[in-house]
Amino acid sequence: MTEKHGKAPFDGPSEEEFDQAGYVPPQGWRFELPFWLAIASCVLALAARALPWAGMVVGIAALVALALFKVPRQYVRAPRASVALGALGILVCAALSTYVPPQPGVIRVSVDAPAWRQEYGAVAISVEGTTESGDEVSDSLEVVPGTTSTLGDYETGTYSFTVEESSLRHGEELFEPTEPRATCTLRLEEDVDVSIALVLVPQDGTLEFTVEAEGWDASYGSIPVTVSGALEDGGRVSETIPASPGTSFSLSGYEAGTYSFSVDESVLTQGDTVFSASTETRTFTRREDVLVTVRVTVDEEATRALAEQRAEEERARAEAEAKAQAEAEAAARAQAETEAQAEAERQQETTEQTVYITDTGEKYHRYGCQYLRESCHPISLSMAQNLGYTPCKRCKP
Repeated sequence: MTEKHGKAPFDGPSEEEFDQAGYVPPQGWRFELPFWLAIASCVLALAARALPWAGMVVGIAALVALALFKVPRQYVRAPRASVALGALGILVCAALSTYVPPQPGVIRVSVDAPAWRQEYGAVAISVEGTTESGDEVSDSLEVVPGTTSTLGDYETGTYSFTVEESSLRHGEELFEPTEPRATCTLRLEEDVDVSIALVLVPQDGTLEFTVEAEGWDASYGSIPVTVSGALEDGGRVSETIPASPGTSFSLSGYEAGTYSFSVDESVLTQGDTVFSASTETRTFTRREDVLVTVRVTVDEEATRALAEQRAEEERARAEAEAKAQAEAEAAARAQAETEAQAEAERQQETTEQTVYITDTGEKYHRYGCQYLRESCHPISLSMAQNLGYTPCKRCKP
């Protein structure tokens, strides 16, 4: 084959043979490589957006192969399609290499706290959220009030921001957020502002208590309530306050601490009724109002026990009185018997009394009577009376 267009002879069918053959499909990899490289470039450009540079390299390789192999145009497989597809792959890949897909916006978090002091530092904030793909997010950040913290690496999704309680107390000052949590939804190409407002909690709370007394009669009087507590500074307080049921009592001047409210047991028994009282314990921070309710109710079981005890005491008292009366009657009888016996002994002693008679007289005398100067003979009174002697009118024996 002769040279054509000044190029080296090509090892293939001659022009005469080619014309006689009509169409002979090209043979060999050099005839088809540019075409398939062009196809691969388009495929990479359209199906593999993550590899745009690879598609450009393959497209350029297709065009370079067409130029370097020096294959006559009539022998190249689809020469125009190869050039068009290679160029298309290069252009599409070049466009894709400069394409930037939509990105999530940023979240700007700020804290507004007018009463916040500089020495308090930053506020700790916990972040919880769920991305659009379903992943759970848990994070934390610190924001100095008056400044803004930017979160630029979050995926699209919904997030909530909660201030940690540990960063809200500074000495005696306590801050609280106006809302329990702040939420936002992050979308593509949209920035979101999250503002958290903190306010200083004033220490103007009141501590009050009231007594609810079921079955308590007005004649029983007031109910003494003992208030005792431990203060935050370590001190202690104890006070007993007479309270009328249904009336609230404000405890002014009480410092922050934990207080216990109880009822004096001495008033829990009224007549035949026994009451029971609840003991209430509350924590008072001076930042919120606290109302304590002490409940006094009838203790049915204790009332029955008291009735049984008093009935037993009444039986014991009656038995003691009956026993004392019996003992008194027995003592009276014994005393009467003793007195009767003494009277009998006295009468007997009187009957056996010794009197004195004379040789000539008919009277009996006491010893020492003047009529006994002449003679004096002792004799028993009964015998003297039996012998007919009569008592002397002068000594009256």
